[in-house]
Amino acid sequence: IHTYESLPYSHPNYEQVFAFAAEYGLPILAHTAGEELRQLESALLRFPQVCFILAHAGCLDPAAYAECAQHFPNVCLETCVSQCPRGLIEFFVNRGLSDRMLWGTDMPLICAGHQLGRVVFADISLEDKYRILYRNAHRILPFPLPAGR
Repeated sequence: IHTYESLPYSHPNYEQVFAFAAEYGLPILAHTAGEELRQLESALLRFPQVCFILAHAGCLDPAAYAECAQHFPNVCLETCVSQCPRGLIEFFVNRGLSDRMLWGTDMPLICAGHQLGRVVFADISLEDKYRILYRNAHRILPFPLPAGR
């Protein structure tokens, strides 16, 4: 069995990345599982102006991701998970996190339609769906819209 090894997010080699994102107003997509959430906490505190997007939020421990997003205002939860446990979108929305969620997919590895359906058919308000599918991303990645949109 092959397992990957990586530097913990608390490693000094990440400092340059975090500082660059802070200077240029860029978000950071972080893959976190288990202890990696804890390792990221010091950067979340030291770089409050950086939006840290937690990829595959809730795939292992939804409560830990929700707690992290509730505690750190610079955390957003990305929705793409291959396991797709029923009710995960509602779990986060019911904890007041709809303005901190971003729709995502690992396309072509995971079908975009499948991931889209998890939000579109979730038992949440239409406004929450708009936030998750578009508005939050537009706030975090403020690309200009074409004229007339």
